[in-house]
Amino acid sequence: KTAEGKRAEAKSAEEKIGDGNIAEGKPDQAKPAEKQCTLDGDKLFLIDAVSADPAFTNSITVPDGFVESTLTIPQPDGKSIYLRLRDDPSNVVTVNLPIVSARR
Repeated sequence: KTAEGKRAEAKSAEEKIGDGNIAEGKPDQAKPAEKQCTLDGDKLFLIDAVSADPAFTNSITVPDGFVESTLTIPQPDGKSIYLRLRDDPSNVVTVNLPIVSARR
């Protein structure tokens, strides 16, 4: 192969590698642990998903068959959480909650 051909192959390989993290064996950056809180109530099985933001970028999905009275959810930034209900998951419901500090 010509020197020009070898350079083209090397450039192609670099483009496939991207930023080099895989080739250099660098571990992926771990996300910081997200804060969580507990939602207490009954009939939580009616909820499909709970989010700390209206775009559901920080959310959890309630598993099918859920029967517990507490649910660990992402900690909201303010006093609102956002729900998608099982009977209408395309609709986002805003719930304003009183914030209760942890019991000791």
